[in-house]
Amino acid sequence: RAGPLRTGAAAPALLSRTPGARPALARIPVSGPGLARTGFPPRAGLAAAGARRGLSGWARASSGPSPDQILWGLIGANVGVFALWKTANPFFMYQHFTCSPEGLAVHHRFHTLITCVFSHESIWHLGANMLGLYFFGGELVALLGARTFLSMYFGAGVLSSAAQVFDSYRKRIRTVLLGAS
Repeated sequence: RAGPLRTGAAAPALLSRTPGARPALARIPVSGPGLARTGFPPRAGLAAAGARRGLSGWARASSGPSPDQILWGLIGANVGVFALWKTANPFFMYQHFTCSPEGLAVHHRFHTLITCVFSHESIWHLGANMLGLYFFGGELVALLGARTFLSMYFGAGVLSSAAQVFDSYRKRIRTVLLGAS
Protein backbone atom coordinates (compact mmCIF):
# COMPACT_ATOMS: atom_id res chain seq x y z
CA ARG A 1 0.00 0.00 0.00
CA ALA A 2 1.07 3.52 -0.72
CA GLY A 3 1.14 6.35 1.77
CA PRO A 4 -1.82 8.27 3.17
CA LEU A 5 -4.01 10.46 1.00
CA ARG A 6 -3.51 14.19 0.94
CA THR A 7 -6.48 16.41 1.46
CA GLY A 8 -7.42 19.75 -0.01
CA ALA A 9 -5.58 22.71 1.49
CA ALA A 10 -8.50 25.09 1.00
CA ALA A 11 -11.00 22.87 2.82
CA PRO A 12 -10.31 24.08 6.40
CA ALA A 13 -10.40 27.70 5.22
CA LEU A 14 -13.82 27.16 3.62
CA LEU A 15 -15.29 25.75 6.80
CA SER A 16 -13.55 28.01 9.30
CA ARG A 17 -16.44 30.49 9.13
CA THR A 18 -18.81 27.98 10.69
CA PRO A 19 -18.17 27.74 14.44
CA GLY A 20 -17.86 24.18 15.68
CA ALA A 21 -18.08 22.72 12.17
CA ARG A 22 -16.01 19.66 11.50
CA PRO A 23 -14.02 20.15 8.30
CA ALA A 24 -15.83 17.60 6.12
CA LEU A 25 -14.14 18.83 2.97
CA ALA A 26 -10.78 18.12 4.55
CA ARG A 27 -11.55 14.41 4.34
CA ILE A 28 -12.06 14.52 0.55
CA PRO A 29 -8.96 13.06 -1.14
CA VAL A 30 -7.47 15.19 -3.90
CA SER A 31 -4.49 13.03 -4.73
CA GLY A 32 -3.04 9.73 -3.77
CA PRO A 33 -2.84 6.14 -4.93
CA GLY A 34 -5.65 4.98 -7.17
CA LEU A 35 -7.07 8.44 -7.81
CA ALA A 36 -7.42 9.71 -11.34
CA ARG A 37 -6.11 13.09 -12.39
CA THR A 38 -9.59 14.47 -11.80
CA GLY A 39 -9.37 13.73 -8.08
CA PHE A 40 -12.20 11.20 -8.23
CA PRO A 41 -11.66 7.53 -7.37
CA PRO A 42 -11.55 5.27 -10.44
CA ARG A 43 -14.76 3.50 -11.41
CA ALA A 44 -15.04 0.10 -9.82
CA GLY A 45 -16.49 -1.60 -12.89
CA LEU A 46 -17.25 -5.22 -13.48
CA ALA A 47 -13.66 -6.38 -13.05
CA ALA A 48 -13.47 -4.99 -9.52
CA ALA A 49 -16.84 -6.52 -8.70
CA GLY A 50 -15.55 -9.84 -10.01
CA ALA A 51 -12.44 -9.52 -7.86
CA ARG A 52 -14.63 -9.00 -4.79
CA ARG A 53 -16.48 -12.21 -5.65
CA GLY A 54 -13.19 -14.12 -5.87
CA LEU A 55 -13.20 -14.66 -9.65
CA SER A 56 -9.95 -15.37 -11.43
CA GLY A 57 -8.46 -12.91 -13.92
CA TRP A 58 -9.82 -14.89 -16.89
CA ALA A 59 -13.32 -15.06 -15.41
CA ARG A 60 -13.30 -11.34 -14.71
CA ALA A 61 -12.12 -10.59 -18.24
CA SER A 62 -14.86 -12.74 -19.77
CA SER A 63 -17.62 -11.45 -17.47
CA GLY A 64 -18.78 -8.85 -19.97
CA PRO A 65 -18.10 -5.40 -21.33
CA SER A 66 -16.56 -2.66 -19.25
CA PRO A 67 -18.59 0.34 -18.06
CA ASP A 68 -16.91 2.52 -20.68
CA GLN A 69 -17.80 0.03 -23.44
CA ILE A 70 -21.44 0.09 -22.31
CA LEU A 71 -21.53 3.89 -22.27
CA TRP A 72 -19.80 4.40 -25.59
CA GLY A 73 -21.99 1.71 -27.17
CA LEU A 74 -25.15 3.52 -26.07
CA ILE A 75 -23.77 6.92 -27.08
CA GLY A 76 -22.74 5.47 -30.46
CA ALA A 77 -26.22 3.99 -31.00
CA ASN A 78 -27.85 7.34 -30.20
CA VAL A 79 -25.50 9.26 -32.49
CA GLY A 80 -25.96 6.63 -35.21
CA VAL A 81 -29.75 6.94 -35.11
CA PHE A 82 -29.42 10.74 -35.17
CA ALA A 83 -27.25 10.42 -38.30
CA LEU A 84 -29.87 8.12 -39.85
CA TRP A 85 -32.51 10.80 -39.31
CA LYS A 86 -30.33 13.14 -41.40
CA THR A 87 -29.52 10.66 -44.19
CA ALA A 88 -32.08 7.84 -44.42
CA ASN A 89 -35.60 7.77 -45.83
CA PRO A 90 -37.67 10.04 -43.53
CA PHE A 91 -40.79 7.89 -44.00
CA PHE A 92 -38.89 4.80 -42.79
CA MET A 93 -37.46 6.70 -39.83
CA TYR A 94 -40.87 8.10 -38.92
CA GLN A 95 -42.43 4.62 -39.04
CA HIS A 96 -39.72 2.80 -37.10
CA PHE A 97 -38.08 5.39 -34.83
CA THR A 98 -41.07 7.28 -33.42
CA CYS A 99 -43.81 5.84 -31.24
CA SER A 100 -47.51 6.65 -31.40
CA PRO A 101 -50.83 5.16 -30.29
CA GLU A 102 -51.70 4.52 -33.94
CA GLY A 103 -48.36 2.83 -34.64
CA LEU A 104 -48.89 0.44 -31.75
CA ALA A 105 -52.64 -0.25 -32.00
CA VAL A 106 -53.14 -0.25 -35.77
CA HIS A 107 -49.77 -1.14 -37.28
CA HIS A 108 -48.44 -3.28 -34.38
CA ARG A 109 -45.03 -1.60 -34.37
CA PHE A 110 -44.18 -2.59 -30.82
CA HIS A 111 -40.44 -2.24 -31.48
CA THR A 112 -40.97 1.53 -31.59
CA LEU A 113 -41.41 1.52 -27.80
CA ILE A 114 -37.63 1.15 -27.62
CA THR A 115 -36.38 2.53 -30.94
CA CYS A 116 -37.96 5.94 -30.28
CA VAL A 117 -35.68 6.26 -27.24
CA PHE A 118 -32.68 6.53 -29.59
CA SER A 119 -34.24 9.33 -31.68
CA HIS A 120 -33.56 12.98 -30.90
CA GLU A 121 -35.16 16.12 -32.27
CA SER A 122 -32.03 18.26 -32.52
CA ILE A 123 -28.30 18.21 -31.95
CA TRP A 124 -28.91 20.03 -28.64
CA HIS A 125 -31.41 17.38 -27.51
CA LEU A 126 -28.91 14.66 -28.41
CA GLY A 127 -26.00 16.51 -26.78
CA ALA A 128 -27.80 17.14 -23.49
CA ASN A 129 -28.96 13.52 -23.23
CA MET A 130 -25.53 12.09 -24.08
CA LEU A 131 -23.81 14.42 -21.62
CA GLY A 132 -26.13 13.20 -18.87
CA LEU A 133 -25.66 9.59 -19.94
CA TYR A 134 -21.89 9.94 -19.92
CA PHE A 135 -21.59 11.55 -16.48
CA PHE A 136 -24.35 9.72 -14.62
CA GLY A 137 -24.37 6.49 -16.61
CA GLY A 138 -20.72 5.68 -15.94
CA GLU A 139 -21.23 5.74 -12.22
CA LEU A 140 -24.44 3.72 -12.49
CA VAL A 141 -22.80 1.04 -14.65
CA ALA A 142 -19.96 0.75 -12.16
CA LEU A 143 -22.39 0.60 -9.24
CA LEU A 144 -25.10 -1.67 -10.68
CA GLY A 145 -23.18 -3.73 -13.21
CA ALA A 146 -23.71 -3.88 -16.96
CA ARG A 147 -26.69 -6.22 -17.02
CA THR A 148 -28.68 -4.36 -14.37
CA PHE A 149 -27.85 -0.96 -15.88
CA LEU A 150 -28.90 -2.02 -19.39
CA SER A 151 -32.09 -3.60 -18.01
CA MET A 152 -32.85 -0.35 -16.22
CA TYR A 153 -31.98 1.78 -19.28
CA PHE A 154 -34.14 -0.18 -21.73
CA GLY A 155 -36.88 -0.85 -19.17
CA ALA A 156 -37.19 2.84 -18.38
CA GLY A 157 -37.30 3.61 -22.10
CA VAL A 158 -40.09 1.12 -22.79
CA LEU A 159 -42.10 2.08 -19.70
CA SER A 160 -41.85 5.82 -20.36
CA SER A 161 -42.80 5.34 -24.03
CA ALA A 162 -45.76 3.16 -23.09
CA ALA A 163 -46.92 5.64 -20.44
CA GLN A 164 -46.74 8.55 -22.89
CA VAL A 165 -48.60 6.58 -25.59
CA PHE A 166 -51.28 5.63 -23.06
CA ASP A 167 -51.63 9.26 -21.94
CA SER A 168 -51.91 10.44 -25.57
CA TYR A 169 -54.53 7.79 -26.27
CA ARG A 170 -56.48 8.66 -23.12
CA LYS A 171 -56.51 12.37 -23.97
CA ARG A 172 -57.30 11.61 -27.63
CA ILE A 173 -54.21 13.54 -28.71
CA ARG A 174 -52.58 12.52 -31.95
CA THR A 175 -48.85 12.65 -31.25
CA VAL A 176 -45.57 10.90 -31.91
CA LEU A 177 -42.77 10.33 -29.41
CA LEU A 178 -39.05 10.45 -29.72
CA GLY A 179 -36.12 10.84 -27.35
CA ALA A 180 -35.08 9.42 -24.01
CA SER A 181 -35.76 12.59 -22.07
